[in-house]
Amino acid sequence: MINVLKHKGKRTIGQGLVELALTLPIFLLVVYGIFEVGRLIFMYSAVLNASRDAARYAAVTGKNASGIEYYRDCNGIKAHADKVSSFVDLSAANAVVIQYDHGPINPADELPDIPIFAACPLGSGTPIVTGDRVRVTVNATFNPIVPLVGFTEIPITATTPRSILTEVDIWNP
Repeated sequence: MINVLKHKGKRTIGQGLVELALTLPIFLLVVYGIFEVGRLIFMYSAVLNASRDAARYAAVTGKNASGIEYYRDCNGIKAHADKVSSFVDLSAANAVVIQYDHGPINPADELPDIPIFAACPLGSGTPIVTGDRVRVTVNATFNPIVPLVGFTEIPITATTPRSILTEVDIWNP
């Protein structure tokens, strides 16, 4: 009877090791997937915030400390996008694209359908009036820590249009 109990215990130890060997890779793959999806969502949020904050900076009325209008300050707009985007590399040449349009003609117009009339840097002869828009596009690439089959680089892009205020007359409403 004692021999039967000893033999039965050894069988359960071996069974537990086999179950661990079968389930551990699946568990680690699920944990890795959760981390990678979290990093992807974090990076998308950072790119979107960079685009919105850079467009907000460009739409402000007035001039910066150097005497340049905010909507003409390409380096300031790019620096604002880079400051807001934590852990996202925006050092590439096309990471922050600044363009200008006259806004939608019809309220149903989609963003890609609106023609662009200028890009940053604006020439001194390019007229900008109140109501024109700045369009800031931020591009980044998500690279997984461990590239698995079919899970490689993912491009992330966010575009934010914002109306420009060239002057605000508070005395004559």
